[in-house]
Amino acid sequence: MSLEPVSQMPILELIITSGFGEQAAQQGKDGLSSVEGLTSVYVGKTATDSSVGYWLLQWQTSAARDAFTTSPAYATFQQHAGNSTPVLYDLSTQDVSDLEHVLAAPVQEFCVASAKSADVVDKFKETIKLALEITKAIEDTRGAVYSPGVGGEAKGLLLVGWASVEAHASLYSRPEAQETIKKIIALDAMAAEAKDVLRVL
Repeated sequence: MSLEPVSQMPILELIITSGFGEQAAQQGKDGLSSVEGLTSVYVGKTATDSSVGYWLLQWQTSAARDAFTTSPAYATFQQHAGNSTPVLYDLSTQDVSDLEHVLAAPVQEFCVASAKSADVVDKFKETIKLALEITKAIEDTRGAVYSPGVGGEAKGLLLVGWASVEAHASLYSRPEAQETIKKIIALDAMAAEAKDVLRVL
């Protein structure tokens, strides 16, 4: 069985911006409506600070995304979305449907994660597996997807759909998650920043 070429796999593009405004975001999203190879566009703002915006663009292939960045439409998009540096993540074809469930949830947790050092990459990957296990044990989650960074396994994006901000906040006090959380702490391999995001567009 031949493996699908990396250049033909779906990718996710994450852009985190400050000074977020819904009007500018709407204009930016409207400008993407005819971009070839762009599967979906998610726009949200953090639950604790509405001035911080999150863009998540799903591309059919990296080639489609590369073509967009060399087009006049890209400069226009940057004006509306901000000039923050995007980060790219691989998305397996098996995770595409799961991603739809996550993005349809009331709240999305964006967890940008990386291994604490090159020596603990294997432990980092084990940590991600454990984090995904937690989502299977809790009723208030609406699915989870992990996408490794393009070009390496030492970083990635963990996306979790939650029923509410309060449901996510109660994670560490839930008995069904306690043992898995202890294992993650013991591995001590991951540096991460997680934010609850509310979809606006």
